[in-house]
Amino acid sequence: MANIPPYKEMRTYEKNRYWHVYQWNKTGVDTSVGMHYDNSVEINFFFNTVVDAYIGGKHYVFKEDCAILVMPNVIHSFTYENGDGTVIAFNLDTNRLKPIFDIDAFLAHHGIHAQNLPAVIPMNDALKELSQDFLSLNSLTDCFIAFLKFFRIAKNEMEKGTDSPEVNASHNDELRTILSWTRQNMHQKISIDAIAQLLGYNKSYFCRKFKNATGMTYIAFLNHIRICEAHRLLKRGVSVGQACDAIGFEDTSYFISLFKKQYGITPKKFIEQIKNNAEKET
Repeated sequence: MANIPPYKEMRTYEKNRYWHVYQWNKTGVDTSVGMHYDNSVEINFFFNTVVDAYIGGKHYVFKEDCAILVMPNVIHSFTYENGDGTVIAFNLDTNRLKPIFDIDAFLAHHGIHAQNLPAVIPMNDALKELSQDFLSLNSLTDCFIAFLKFFRIAKNEMEKGTDSPEVNASHNDELRTILSWTRQNMHQKISIDAIAQLLGYNKSYFCRKFKNATGMTYIAFLNHIRICEAHRLLKRGVSVGQACDAIGFEDTSYFISLFKKQYGITPKKFIEQIKNNAEKET
């Protein structure tokens, strides 16, 4: 299995396109986007939804419409509370763009360290209009214009002293270590003592610190990524038993229960769904 850090988004960009944007109109139930990071700059516009966020190891709850800026390789997660709302998400592939546009150099030119940028910008008319500009991007020039507009608004908020989260670099690095180690070892029996020892902590301190930084227990997180991996394996055609064994579960009933809780369907029903969809396409 390839040694890929967990929850590093493997976003696929269209050829000769350096950005990705989508709009999601959420309805009803709570929805979560688990801990992840990416090489891209990420801008999220939130309308009419309460967002429980963890950004760089810190916890925030946003009850008003806002835009959230996440710089490359900063670990973050979002939970959208019950109810309707709209999310517009934009990603800019800074790695591929570096020969054309070096964002770190650009920010340094303006006397700004990337991690000191305001991560949260209160919604205003200019941002509402700009969110629609992002949805209608047709060229790299359009992309640059929209990003620079956003940057100017963000910089103005920073100069006003708007209370926004700063990334704790040490927390972020620790989380990435935890995520990578968990991904590499999730197929076997995992001891909390082992991961705590890796970081030089005792078990109780590690559990408390992880919960404060992520909003979930380490076991809940471990189960979450195991079930995500099982979902991927089932899509590739492995059996329920094989998927259960591959992700380190000894109790199939417990695995089925967790899978249904996370995806709203049993593994067996999920396999049937995949087969039915494949038959419809042929």
